[in-house]
Amino acid sequence: MNGVLYPTSTVIARKAHGKELTDLDGVLVNKATPLAASELPKVKSRPIKKSHDPLTDAVITVKASKGKALKKVVRKAHLQKKIAKRVHWSRSHGKVTVTIKGAAKFARNEAGDQKLGQIWTRGDLETRPLWAWKIIKGMTKKHIKPITHEI
Repeated sequence: MNGVLYPTSTVIARKAHGKELTDLDGVLVNKATPLAASELPKVKSRPIKKSHDPLTDAVITVKASKGKALKKVVRKAHLQKKIAKRVHWSRSHGKVTVTIKGAAKFARNEAGDQKLGQIWTRGDLETRPLWAWKIIKGMTKKHIKPITHEI
């Protein structure tokens, strides 16, 4: 790969396009010309693949011993169906993590509120939705101390 990125001599031959090239020691010369539009291959239009922005997720990680209590708290928050579909649970290394993908989309949306591109903890806490407050209140009642949290 280094030979392509860092050549040590000229890249083209001394004779190119029928002309003799002189005084080119150590110089890179590119004789390429752009292709005509008719020679370019036809490309079919297709939709853009959307990527996921992790800054829009609500994430709570607790000790595995508090995992059942956290599940109960999230269940008692009575999340709307469109939010409940986005809830993902994972367990590893003695920790339980709940992730609500794209939670920023469900921020409080009243007249005058700004549209959030990131989770409300990185901006205005006033836009935190009611379901997030229910989870926080439930965690406080059950004495669940998160290891990490973005809610």
